[in-house]
Amino acid sequence: FARPGRIYIVPTRDGLIFFGVNFALFLIGLVYANNMTLLISFVLIIYIIFIMFQTHNILSQAELPSIQTINNFANQFNIKLMDINQYIELSYQTPESSYQFIRLNEDHKAIFYGDKISRGYYTDGRFKFFTTGRYKLFYVWSYQVQSKPLAIYPSPLHTQEIDFNITQNTKYEGAGDFAYHKPYNDGMNAKRIDWKAYARSNQLFAKFYEQEISRGLNIVYSKLIGTHEERLSKMSYLIQYAQKKQTPFKIELPKQQLAINQGEAHGQKCLILLSKEAYEY
Repeated sequence: FARPGRIYIVPTRDGLIFFGVNFALFLIGLVYANNMTLLISFVLIIYIIFIMFQTHNILSQAELPSIQTINNFANQFNIKLMDINQYIELSYQTPESSYQFIRLNEDHKAIFYGDKISRGYYTDGRFKFFTTGRYKLFYVWSYQVQSKPLAIYPSPLHTQEIDFNITQNTKYEGAGDFAYHKPYNDGMNAKRIDWKAYARSNQLFAKFYEQEISRGLNIVYSKLIGTHEERLSKMSYLIQYAQKKQTPFKIELPKQQLAINQGEAHGQKCLILLSKEAYEY
């Protein structure tokens, strides 16, 4: 396992051909005592050494940015790096796989797209910065170990399997227009008791109001149709749907669940939970 931060360099295929041709010229010059051939060989040696240092310096003199954890969807994953040399490329490696990024340049930043990275929660990977420079005679690379876990969410899959439920929003308890009665139970606020209803029926009823009622979205794995990954992708889509509609939602997976809530932090917790889900049952 290579050391993070150390720079490595080897000749490329074209570099090896260059070395071979130059060595052949050197032997011909020696065998036939041809000074011009020996001079050309010497010049080529100086040239290849110059190219080697130039390619090495692309990484050694670059200020490689620290890559923070990027949470994104499997088919949209990207990393943005500012002011990075135009010849530097990027890949991500885990003990099981290696993923190559596609680089696109925009103004003073480079966007690296990794749309082939599989859903998962990666904790022991590393980023590889590499280059072959302008002349592609040497391959230079260096590693940067990820500092935080990398969560890759399931790719959203559109579905109309939407399951709404009615939940109580205690933030608006006792406010607004009357909605309905429920039998009064111990633990409920005594201010909810409808004494007029008690006078009529001799039973205690609690009053609930319109502003207390919010429509929530149940995102339940077992109620969705499809393969394991398709169900997770549909859950990923429904989480985005609920966030866009600003609707409270909860998720239920075969072995764990998150209670109903809303907001960006809740959505991220749910998506991370999906990224950690087992690959099959």
